[in-house]
Amino acid sequence: MEKTWKPKVAGALCIIAGSLILVIPIAVIGNSGVQTPAPPDDIGAALFMVIFVCIPLIMLGTVAVVGGIYASRRQIWALALAGSICALPAGLILGILAIVFIVRGKGEFKAEAPAGVYRLNRGELLLYLPFSLGSSVHIGSILVGPELQS
Repeated sequence: MEKTWKPKVAGALCIIAGSLILVIPIAVIGNSGVQTPAPPDDIGAALFMVIFVCIPLIMLGTVAVVGGIYASRRQIWALALAGSICALPAGLILGILAIVFIVRGKGEFKAEAPAGVYRLNRGELLLYLPFSLGSSVHIGSILVGPELQS
């Protein structure tokens, strides 16, 4: 299939949206350390902000940025789609455009085997991580005893 601009633009939109999402928790966490220690009454509010606001935003922003990187590389369509969905909180227009471009450019993505553990030879396992630095990673051989082999 001919390569179009859609995955590259969707990747850029996801990276921008993810970066915007990551600004909020970084500012909240960074600003909390500059202030004087909070009195006991404010500790609950600070914990609430960190646990229920900052951590979910960090996770959404990270998935959006990683999904944008893989969308621009035209790899792992599902991760690119997840990244574009996680880009929605940054702005509906950015997120919706990213989703539309990812879905419309689905045929341009490389097909890859799903992540998992594959048996190569007797007693040797391969852990395949499609989101590594370009290819699968052979973590090492795991010797399996005769009682565990199938």
